[in-house]
Amino acid sequence: MRPAQEESKKKKANSFSSKPSDRLQVKAADPFKPKNKSKTNLGYVYSAGGIPCRINHGSVSMSLLWSTPPSQLSYDPLLVTLFEGLIETEHPYMFVSRQGTKELLTAEGAVEKTIPLIPRLVMPLRQALTNSDKGAVSSALDTLKLLSELVGPYLNNHVHLFLQQLGKKMNERNYRDKVLEVLMTLEEQGGEEIVPIIKSKIPTYHT
Repeated sequence: MRPAQEESKKKKANSFSSKPSDRLQVKAADPFKPKNKSKTNLGYVYSAGGIPCRINHGSVSMSLLWSTPPSQLSYDPLLVTLFEGLIETEHPYMFVSRQGTKELLTAEGAVEKTIPLIPRLVMPLRQALTNSDKGAVSSALDTLKLLSELVGPYLNNHVHLFLQQLGKKMNERNYRDKVLEVLMTLEEQGGEEIVPIIKSKIPTYHT
């Protein structure tokens, strides 16, 4: 067999034995690579024991068991981390964030520890309102209502940051009543100065 014919035969053999991805140099994804289900820093902090609680899986419902009562905890950076986790949609991070946030905001002495953190809480809360997950949005609305009830007029300078998203949710039937509750709470807690701010972004709002 001539050298040229032998070389041609080798090329044909290689063309059938090699994979298309080998020729194109495409890197295939590894289906066995572990995935980090946490979307925020909350997952790392919780896994490292930075959230001083564990989930109690009761026969009827879940609850949080705190190693230290919330009233005795430092909120910085714990509350900020829990607020960041409000966009979580996977267990256990979702439950820890939503329930933990609620329990810290309603604990004894919460107002004094929360007010200094407001500038660091509003952005993750605003982000949670943009979530595509209905449960995350509903939880964010509940959290905003609780925060307003807790800190009152101290939230006034930041209310405008929520109004665009609240206006959008106001037009959705699933959220309309809850958004109206939140807006009424912001007005009640923030005073008369809040009404023109709300109406500047949501003209249809009225009590």
